Amino acid sequence: MYRNFSSNFRSGASFWRKNQKLKIKRNRAKNVFKKLIFSMAFIFIGASSYFCFTEILKFLKNWDFLMVKEVKIHASNPHVEREVREKIKRLSPQNLLFTDAEVIENLIRENPYIKEVNIRKILPTTLEIFLVEREGIAILSDKNFFLIDEDGEIIKETDKSELLPLIEGATLKDSIAIKIGIDLIKDLKKKGFEKFVETIDVSNPFNIGIRLRGSPTKVYLGSSDFLEKLERFMKLEKYLRKESGKIEYVGFYDNERLYLKALTDKDGKKNLKVSNEK
Repeated sequence: MYRNFSSNFRSGASFWRKNQKLKIKRNRAKNVFKKLIFSMAFIFIGASSYFCFTEILKFLKNWDFLMVKEVKIHASNPHVEREVREKIKRLSPQNLLFTDAEVIENLIRENPYIKEVNIRKILPTTLEIFLVEREGIAILSDKNFFLIDEDGEIIKETDKSELLPLIEGATLKDSIAIKIGIDLIKDLKKKGFEKFVETIDVSNPFNIGIRLRGSPTKVYLGSSDFLEKLERFMKLEKYLRKESGKIEYVGFYDNERLYLKALTDKDGKKNLKVSNEK
């Protein structure tokens, strides 16, 4: 009886183990099947979404309702506006949504006169471009001639044909000296004097020199009160020339006192006069 019981127990345990292994295999097969179904569903949904997305993009790209029909350009300089409009025309933007604003901006910035660019897309068909231009305020002489703006930034290499004050005595790296010259020009513009100035010498920041157009005389203005001193010289110029002939330079001790040196006379002698005239 004991032997039969032991044999039956072993047979039952063996059957139970086999049954458990079979369940585990079935569960594994079910899990693999579920994962396969999930993966297939995910791929199907992804492919369907991608297909739908690309079809929608194609539709939007070719939709006449979104085609660029108007380009508005806001610029103070008509020449710059025409040039930018011509570049946009060559680029030929089609669909407003798919127009790359960065590409347009980089194209516009090829113009050295452009300082800032702001591009707006106005649905459904308008591209609007706002431009801030650089204005040449002076020509800087440093081996070559460079047109610079009010920030001291180089606009382009140029020649002396432009009727702008020529800043001398500074290199491209002398930002402080250049700023002194630019600030002086800004002050001159307030009174309309900049058109009379041919050169500004900033080689000595403590004694800025100016030469007026058509005049051989260099006027040294010190380091302050430039406009007051220049106005005083312009009022006294006829009197000084009458007294001293052609003048090489005039300098100011202060707003009240000045000194001058006349050009060499016909006999090769130098005529030096000092004047305290007001």
